[in-house]
Amino acid sequence: MGDRLLQQVTARIQSAVRPADTVARLGGDEFVVIVHPPEERSAAMAVAERIRDQIGMLDYMVGDHRIRVTASIGLTLSQPGAAVEPDALLAAADRGMYRAKRSGGNCVRVAGGDRPGILGHAEDMSDQLARALAEGQVVAAFEPVVDIETQELCALQVLARWEHPELGRLPARSFAEEALVTGYADLIWWAATRHALRAAAVAHPDVPIHVTLATSQLRDDDVVGRLRALRDLAPDADVLLRVDAHSVLEITTMGQEVIDVLGGEGLRLVLSGHGRRGLPLGLLASLPLAAVELDPSLVQDVADNPKAIALATRLATTLDVPCIAQVDDAAELPRLAVLGVTSVSGWVAGSEWDADELAAEMAARRATRPRPSPSR
Repeated sequence: MGDRLLQQVTARIQSAVRPADTVARLGGDEFVVIVHPPEERSAAMAVAERIRDQIGMLDYMVGDHRIRVTASIGLTLSQPGAAVEPDALLAAADRGMYRAKRSGGNCVRVAGGDRPGILGHAEDMSDQLARALAEGQVVAAFEPVVDIETQELCALQVLARWEHPELGRLPARSFAEEALVTGYADLIWWAATRHALRAAAVAHPDVPIHVTLATSQLRDDDVVGRLRALRDLAPDADVLLRVDAHSVLEITTMGQEVIDVLGGEGLRLVLSGHGRRGLPLGLLASLPLAAVELDPSLVQDVADNPKAIALATRLATTLDVPCIAQVDDAAELPRLAVLGVTSVSGWVAGSEWDADELAAEMAARRATRPRPSPSR
């Protein structure tokens, strides 16, 4: 039902923009619209308001269900001639969207707007992030990874979130650049990871936890110390380090010590971006792999990439590890299962959970699990 609803929403968004504009789905229920050429604020606001009106104008009919949908829209402007990274523009629009949600939804808000200090000025960010860390506002969220056929929970991916006192829960992409600039990125990673491991140990101590390691973290002079400290946080947890295929090459440049520490500390790897670039087979065979995760570019166009996906999943089978795909369209699941994908994350696996929601979800699953018959 969710896929059919999203198709109708997409059609309404496209009806509200001009031929030169670009509409794309980021994943889940989030869309981005790029207005061409760069507009004045009033003109861009008019486009955003037209989209908002179209989305909420009439209820949606999906089968026998009547569904009411409204949009929270964040707006940011790129000044002509200004050197701005696309990720920075997206993060700014994201912050505007969360301002819209905090305002009650069904509205448009400009990122930064006329309220200084709400993630709007770089000179204020250091103080804001320091306060967030000191007051425990940096927390973890959990994205489920489920079996493609049974929908049983296979793992939890850790996501960093900022529980902003005014904007609500912000995804990492909304403050990642500021965290790097101010030097707080690593402290944020540790805070979210620590929170995740503690919460998961209480809610579901047996489920594997995927913790993402960036390439820059693998280049750390004390990467061995980082790995040991991570293991000390949760000695009994099944911690899987999610690393990009490119980052794996960084591990090889650090020598055998890092690989030995991974094995000695019981830390295994989830190789993300699988299928995007070739890696030496001898290297893959030498690493403590727990799973591989298909590159999203392969999954976005399953019909165009069946051979590439089949080759990638076949390698996973040879390595005796599961193959994960991030999937937003449930219609692709049967085809991906035939091609060898064993687990999925993303929209089809369910929405992310905070620590309390994770505990409630795990308790509900345990309550509905059939009890074994008493032996006689």
